Amino acid sequence: GMTSKNTTDRITHCIQARFSCLYAVTHEEDRVTQEILDIAEKLNYGVWAWNNSAGLKSKGGTSIDKTNDPLAVMSAFVNHTKNSDDEPRGDPIRNKSILMLHDMHAFLRHPVPLLIRKLKEAINIGRATDRVIIIIGCEKVIPPELEKDITVVEFNLPSRAELRASAVSMAKSAKIELDDNGEMEALVDAGSGMTISEFNDGCALAKVETGKFDAKIVQAIKSDKVKAGGLLEVVDTGVTLLQRLWTCLQGQ
Repeated sequence: GMTSKNTTDRITHCIQARFSCLYAVTHEEDRVTQEILDIAEKLNYGVWAWNNSAGLKSKGGTSIDKTNDPLAVMSAFVNHTKNSDDEPRGDPIRNKSILMLHDMHAFLRHPVPLLIRKLKEAINIGRATDRVIIIIGCEKVIPPELEKDITVVEFNLPSRAELRASAVSMAKSAKIELDDNGEMEALVDAGSGMTISEFNDGCALAKVETGKFDAKIVQAIKSDKVKAGGLLEVVDTGVTLLQRLWTCLQGQ
């Protein structure tokens, strides 16, 4: 699969090639949002973000009223003026901008026909104005009418290097020594297959329970997530997740 660097390069190249609608498939909204912000900074692009509860907001903090509705945000994106050379200029979302759509996948499962039409308009005007829409969602939901217009970029789970970096920075802030005799590797083994936030939660819980980043606890949390049997499954340590949760709450 793609490593993060390849994914970042891929998004960067798509933007440079004037693709105007990307779909980032990920369970790690925050991580991907941060990567997109970094890309925008490198390319000197503006950034806007939309979700269904907050509506449309720019990275600089400007928010636009009455844009919670998916049709309203698409209208705001499509809106533009023409300069004297008859070239379109996005307004309020200026040329050379990225618009991240955080809840749009939920509306694409059974889309109203007008939403499809608006998205098509947005993709066309985006191409002409160096503006990119990036839909961010945990699953790929693309209506057949838009399949040819949307480029899918799959974000894989974090690499070992990313888990290691995360463990190092958590250890530093928790004032925990991670020795080199395999402790770090065991922790990264336990974390592989988890998202960064699941891994960080596992490390934090391990610290509450044992005073260190115990790989066994991170591993146990992972097997809890993997087992579909619900919360009361007994994990390797012989402690149920509910008991563990209780210990954790008492330690807060």
